[in-house]
Amino acid sequence: MAHLTTETPNASKDARGKLDKLRNRLAALRNKHRDHDDAILLMERHKGSNPKAIQEAKKEKLRIADEIRELECQLKDL
Repeated sequence: MAHLTTETPNASKDARGKLDKLRNRLAALRNKHRDHDDAILLMERHKGSNPKAIQEAKKEKLRIADEIRELECQLKDL
């Protein structure tokens, strides 16, 4: 009798696909986080910048950082 496994080749391929998708999303978020950091620095240097816009950019940067941490945890669990 042949040995049966619960994991099929497609399941393994699906897992690799999910891993690749998470890594790509993580890379994109890191780039976006860096872009926000650069934009915030430029706004803070410009005397006429809107303080509210700077505050909103900082909040978005923090939200991105939270999502990065969440994805990093998901990747560790795989």
